[in-house]
Amino acid sequence: MNAMPMIPLYKTAAALISGSGLATVCAPFTGGMGVIFTLHHVQPTRPRRGFQPNHHLSVTPEFLDDALTRVKQRGFDIVTLNEAVKRLKAGRAERPFCAFTFDDGYRDNIEYALPVFRKHSAPMTVFVCTGVIDGTAVLWWEILEAVLGKTDRVRFDAGGEILELDSAGPAAKCEAARVIEMHFRGLADEDEARAQIVRFAEAYDVDAAAICRSLGADWDMLRKAARDPLLHIGAHTINHPLLSRLSPDAARSEIVQSRERIEAELSVHVEHFAYPYGFSQACGAREFEMLSHLGFKSAVTTRPGVLVPAHGAAPWSLPRASLNGHYQNRAMVDSLLSGVPFFLANGFRRVPAAS
Repeated sequence: MNAMPMIPLYKTAAALISGSGLATVCAPFTGGMGVIFTLHHVQPTRPRRGFQPNHHLSVTPEFLDDALTRVKQRGFDIVTLNEAVKRLKAGRAERPFCAFTFDDGYRDNIEYALPVFRKHSAPMTVFVCTGVIDGTAVLWWEILEAVLGKTDRVRFDAGGEILELDSAGPAAKCEAARVIEMHFRGLADEDEARAQIVRFAEAYDVDAAAICRSLGADWDMLRKAARDPLLHIGAHTINHPLLSRLSPDAARSEIVQSRERIEAELSVHVEHFAYPYGFSQACGAREFEMLSHLGFKSAVTTRPGVLVPAHGAAPWSLPRASLNGHYQNRAMVDSLLSGVPFFLANGFRRVPAAS
């Protein structure tokens, strides 16, 4: 939420990488075997407001259509996660490949994304958080946007410590959101973190459950969509917790129960998983080993990187590339496919350093 000033810089860098030919020249050295893309929402263009911290989580159907077109023009196969893992295990592929994945299970994935993939006869994977489908998940990032968007000053009960924060303008709202988010992520107890956010919503008459219900698909919608052979379903926990701050038993329960619920509701076999949040503080060696022992074929993080043959031996910590709402242009797609941004960001490695 505090990265807004960097957006023009990233756009300029992507344009330079794409327009200068670096994407083509460097790809054999920085591009790996393929890329897994991360997306969340696919929605028609909405008017930009002064404070829209979750804008990066949404792309338009038109951009998604263009991204799929561009991927194919660059010679990439669009594959399922099963096929991606198969190629990684083989350690080689005649052509580079990519997979498109969507986190959480939003209604717009079915309404707006699936028709685009049908147009291209391409597969997509939706990682379902069952709490989103049931309307019980606490989507704290949406709650923050709703609360801060309606008031010029907020009081946040941080477990007995009251934070008084200015939210009178876009910059102040972004800073208030950053402070609350950092506090929220720093808590050691997942239940307490959720309780604090719910109390915050209630104090400002924001219906957390209604937000979740309005954004999430429902089981009937998913059940019908899952009949399409292009749509694949993965698991994404029940409550979207930071798994790293749960006990081993609680973390295992979140993973297993989400898989079991999805399989029972949709009559599908769930073989792939996405870690909530997915950054290094959210999941690590403990969670990677857990997913391996639970029999998942793969698990994806949000750590930026490309796919390399080494991932075939342990595909439970796969990196992904974010198709970000701030950068909806072909230059960014070219840049991500080349792997150059990850190579630079990861200290001249094609993948993040192990953690």
